[in-house]
Amino acid sequence: MQWTAYAAMLVVTVGLVILTLANVPRKILLFEDRLLIKHLSYRSIAIRRDEIDEVGLRRFRQVWLSRDIFRCVPLTLGLLEPGVFLKRKNGWAYFFNVRNRDELLRLTYRVLYSDSPDASAVRGAESH
Repeated sequence: MQWTAYAAMLVVTVGLVILTLANVPRKILLFEDRLLIKHLSYRSIAIRRDEIDEVGLRRFRQVWLSRDIFRCVPLTLGLLEPGVFLKRKNGWAYFFNVRNRDELLRLTYRVLYSDSPDASAVRGAESH
């Protein structure tokens, strides 16, 4: 009876670990009209470009020790290097790290400001 209980706890623990890991974002895809956060569990979150309020680099204390942490999905600590902070207009935010932060920010700014008069300023900054 005791071994059955241990086996059941092991099965439940393995199941919870799999569910937890499946809900961690794995990829970020940037399209002309939206940003897509893909999860391992075939789930994705689409953020239209008009829903994005703020994108930038932030460090640990700017996210973890501020009021922004309450409506944020923190996926990195940001201790050794800054992470990307993406805030939506509905108040929710994501704090994550990618391999090439500068390229992600450059492309995100290009998508965000492609229809606005500031697009030429962003394109001009890219060439330097």
